[in-house]
Amino acid sequence: MKQFAILVGIVFFVCFARNTYAQVGYSVTGFKSEITINQDTSVRVQETIQVNFPGQKHGIYRDIPIDYNTSSGKTSIDLKINSVKNNLGREIKYSKSIVGPTVRIKIGDPKTFVTGDNTYVIDYTVRNVLERFGDYDELYWNAVGSGWDVIIPAPEVVVVSEFASIEKTTCYAGKVGKQEANCTESHSGQAASFSSLSDIFPGDDFTVVVGLNKSNQLAFPTQEQIEAERFRKNIQNFVSVVLASSPLGVFGFFWYKFGRDQRYVSKNIYYAQSNDRVMAKPVFAREHLPLSYMRVGDLTPAEAGTLIDERVDIQDISAEIMELARLGFISITREEKKHFIGKSKDFLLVKLKKDSVKLALYQSTLFEKLFIDSEEEGQARMSKLKNKFYKYLPEIRKQLYEEVTNKQLFVNNPEKVRTKWGVCLGVYLVVLGGILFLVSSNIFVSFAVFIASSVLGGLFVVVMPRRTAKGYGLYRQLKGLEDYLKRGKWRHEIAEKHLFLEEMLPMAISLGVVNELARDMKDLNVAPPSYLHGVSVANFPTFASDFKTVGASAIASPSRSGSSGFSGGSAGGGFGGGGGGSW
Repeated sequence: MKQFAILVGIVFFVCFARNTYAQVGYSVTGFKSEITINQDTSVRVQETIQVNFPGQKHGIYRDIPIDYNTSSGKTSIDLKINSVKNNLGREIKYSKSIVGPTVRIKIGDPKTFVTGDNTYVIDYTVRNVLERFGDYDELYWNAVGSGWDVIIPAPEVVVVSEFASIEKTTCYAGKVGKQEANCTESHSGQAASFSSLSDIFPGDDFTVVVGLNKSNQLAFPTQEQIEAERFRKNIQNFVSVVLASSPLGVFGFFWYKFGRDQRYVSKNIYYAQSNDRVMAKPVFAREHLPLSYMRVGDLTPAEAGTLIDERVDIQDISAEIMELARLGFISITREEKKHFIGKSKDFLLVKLKKDSVKLALYQSTLFEKLFIDSEEEGQARMSKLKNKFYKYLPEIRKQLYEEVTNKQLFVNNPEKVRTKWGVCLGVYLVVLGGILFLVSSNIFVSFAVFIASSVLGGLFVVVMPRRTAKGYGLYRQLKGLEDYLKRGKWRHEIAEKHLFLEEMLPMAISLGVVNELARDMKDLNVAPPSYLHGVSVANFPTFASDFKTVGASAIASPSRSGSSGFSGGSAGGGFGGGGGGSW
């Protein structure tokens, strides 16, 4: 019985393993690598990979690392692709890209599918892969890397060294880091051959090591050439990093010239004299926080919210709905229904006026669209606005941006400014990315810097809208009002607290301090505004929180979805390696 259980387990494991590798949708039926050591110490590699596709595929990809740790430290190799052909010598379409510290050769036509047996001959040349030791020179090459996602059946490697006789060879096949030979090797004169005794599974490597006689005709670079090449690469790396970091510098400069807010030279933020001159706000200016305890200018809550963060948020629209109630155009009733588990909360909006001629255009549009899809005329529940109202948001946002621009709060329309500079950044990044790909010697570092710099450059684009001196003065007053409400200073300074609440509630929503205001009102036992129904002193803080949550859900759009290979060598060591797959 025990033997039977073991047998079943073995069968299950074998079947499971086969199915796991079969899921990738292709198989490698042959792998041979022909390596030629050139006199200039470059190494030419020709890999013949035979593949079978049971179903439709575009082709395969081959990953080759270009950054390594060697006995002399970290090393980057130069890799040049000579050609990719089939077994008949016909060119096959391919593309080259950088995936981390690895070159990916993607072989095949994205517009064409292939099936059945196909042969790919990848011809490439690498430099800086021969290492020098005291009594021999060495090629330590990982012919089949651990990154393949299918089994490589018993691969073969042939090495030809016309300009240096081969003194010794060894090989390793198996798990990465293991010193398992599990392969055969032979050499004679200027040639060596290697064969794995078993298939190379995903996660395994097949590595060959060739020791070359020191008395050879190889033209290793001189120390002067090495130093010159190192200097060239350092300069190239420096230029690449400077270019990669340029989005931050360039768009930081553009923001400095065109995005800084304006302010009056007199620093008077409350009103401007007829002869007041305008200047750009200093970058590190420490502005005092002004005292504000009433609504600022003629700003509506939505305009105030837009002026604060230079964009129209859902919070601004919610605040404007409350403003319509304050102005007497609608009433808001809090509704709460008990269910078997928990409660649901909603808000009933009732139209009180039909004439919206006194409203700004965006307010009038908001007033109209709140009830346009309602089932009962003149009434709308905020929960019913979900997945309906969002389609009107672009129109309201556009009108609100135009309003704050017409009121001369911004030099230009904030949304158009962001769009214009966003397009400029996009074009700049595409062109710069192409340049970096061509000139960078360490593409991984360059693109890491490039990505970070692009993100920071994008932040400058976000804050590129420029407030006018008038707009900046009102912005400072709004920040003062925000602090006044957040700290609860009005509790001791405002006598007519009920009127203050009626006036300030919509503005507190847009400034993001409604929870603090509601908490203070409850502590002082101040009655809720008259335009709210179903709300008491006790539940007013809960009302404020619920209105923000339900409003945001109803208004927003729906979600969218280094050692020698002979001493301490192992499988996976040396240059080469990587892996491959199909696509």
